[in-house]
Amino acid sequence: MLLVITVMLFIYGEYVYVFAPRIQTNIWLVPQLTVFHLLFFMLVWSFIQTMITDPGQVPVFWGFHLGDPEQRRRRYCLMCNIFKPERCHHCSVCNRCVLNMDHHCPWINNCVGFWNRKYFLLLLIYVLLMTYFVFFTLVWDWLDSIRWGLDVYYYQEL
Repeated sequence: MLLVITVMLFIYGEYVYVFAPRIQTNIWLVPQLTVFHLLFFMLVWSFIQTMITDPGQVPVFWGFHLGDPEQRRRRYCLMCNIFKPERCHHCSVCNRCVLNMDHHCPWINNCVGFWNRKYFLLLLIYVLLMTYFVFFTLVWDWLDSIRWGLDVYYYQEL
């Protein structure tokens, strides 16, 4: 988790304090930094929400109901000593049953379950958007510097 936060802060520092001040005459700098900060804020917000939201646990009164057929398969967790609904699994890291568990994610130090799946998917989407945005803006700057270097080389030859 600290590694992820360190990488996010490194990318923010490099982009805002190293890359952006180099561009002084670009008219796209303010919109570019606005979009970057918006994407970065949404990325951090979804990361924090994914970490602090409880993934879900088995409801207190879940279990057998009158009128349920006897053929219905009932699962029991030997660790938690409760009957589990379908798609509920015991997480060995969290040491509890998680409702509609997807997986335990070490990057957020939490399980992805029923209540925080939305924030986890948003986190993945914002990571993807942020990666594409930074990549394309840096490639644009790289191509611009190559063009500028070729212009300088061309004028030196004349």
